[in-house]
Amino acid sequence: MSLAVHCDRLFDGQEVHGPSLVTVEGDTVRAVEAVGEGDVNGRATHRCACLIPGLIDCHLHLAGYSESDPRRAPFQPMENSLRLLTLNGITTVRDTGNSIEAIRFARRRHQQENGGRASPRVFGTGPLLDVPPLVWPFSRIVTDPEAGRRQVSLLHAEGMDWIKSYRNIGYDELRAIVDEAGERDMDVAADVGAVTARQAAEIGVRSLEHAANLFDPRSFPELDPEEFGGAQGRSRLWSRVDLDSEAVASLVELLLEKGTFLCPTLIVSHRWSSLEAMVEEPYLDYMVGVMPYHKYFKRMQGTLGMMIGRRFMNRYLPVPKPSRRERRQIEQGLENLRRIVALLYRAGVKIAAGTDTPNPSVVPGFSLHQELELLVEGGLEPVEALRLATSSAAELLRQPDLGSVRPGARADLLLLDGDPTADITETMSIQLLLQGGEAVDREAVLEDFLSTFKDGS
Repeated sequence: MSLAVHCDRLFDGQEVHGPSLVTVEGDTVRAVEAVGEGDVNGRATHRCACLIPGLIDCHLHLAGYSESDPRRAPFQPMENSLRLLTLNGITTVRDTGNSIEAIRFARRRHQQENGGRASPRVFGTGPLLDVPPLVWPFSRIVTDPEAGRRQVSLLHAEGMDWIKSYRNIGYDELRAIVDEAGERDMDVAADVGAVTARQAAEIGVRSLEHAANLFDPRSFPELDPEEFGGAQGRSRLWSRVDLDSEAVASLVELLLEKGTFLCPTLIVSHRWSSLEAMVEEPYLDYMVGVMPYHKYFKRMQGTLGMMIGRRFMNRYLPVPKPSRRERRQIEQGLENLRRIVALLYRAGVKIAAGTDTPNPSVVPGFSLHQELELLVEGGLEPVEALRLATSSAAELLRQPDLGSVRPGARADLLLLDGDPTADITETMSIQLLLQGGEAVDREAVLEDFLSTFKDGS
């Protein structure tokens, strides 16, 4: 199949160009040429205001649960997550913690021809490597460095692309994991805790997950670590971080020296900042199809609903109600988080966009567009934010044929009615999605999604 897209503006993954004609043959971009008035001469099969690469979410979990009989369709919630990603123009994802079976299902889904209903390509870590007490059931236990090496070897044999080190992993274990992964041409992503972000970068992890983890209470000896536990506590901690301090400058220097990536996931820090942030999520209806408990969030919209619902939440999913002082600290901390990402980017640190869906009210697909908005609020230009979800994300994944519009690149393309290089919210003005050169029937994808659940069940 061949086609040609005439766009008023082209973002090629790095730079912005004027009117262009992009020719696709099969699953590959064959030619990109600048065009003037009258130069197209009927060659274009499609027309759009702006053409950009398909988007990449570098930190998520293809997960969910169903309140119907699981024997009917055990992977239905994951299928719904994949559909929402496709609906939003996300063509590639990195799953940073899941079962082997889930990753294999998602990969098979991508490979299937399904009447124009495409699914993102999936790079996965498989189970987390962690030390008891475990946080997640999809974890594998690492008791010592040698156990870490064995688990890396096993995950490699099981076909995983990455290794994910989780919060309780110690220094010696992480060093062994990184060494073994390197011997097998695998990269390590770290969600740090027992090991600091600085130590993980020194050891050689490829990506640090969550900007909120760059500093922890141990970096502030004058503070009581117990006071700053949990997601809200971590946001409050960031109100104490001086972005002009030597500690920040030293971290920047280290990340540059090691070539370490950061995957900020600002959106998940914002959602955990308050129960109101979760309840007021504008795409909450879609989240019910992945995590049905969000139907209770819908009932909490309004003063009375919040009053009644908070009692339920305190029992099942406690989100502390901050005092006025704590709320001010959270707001300042979230602002500092947004700002440090821009600071790191301007210093040359490698950054790739991610969301950590399906955390509460972090909706698959929609949340990546929201993440880009937060990055711009922090000080990035729209073009810079777009790079983080295209070419920079592809660099993190070591996939040079993704995240760009150039001859030889994979033809994952978004045809937009608006111009996100001027207004980042226009990433959602999707006219047409091409995945591997094939037009995706997004209306059919949405219909498939809506048909799988009724009233949140």
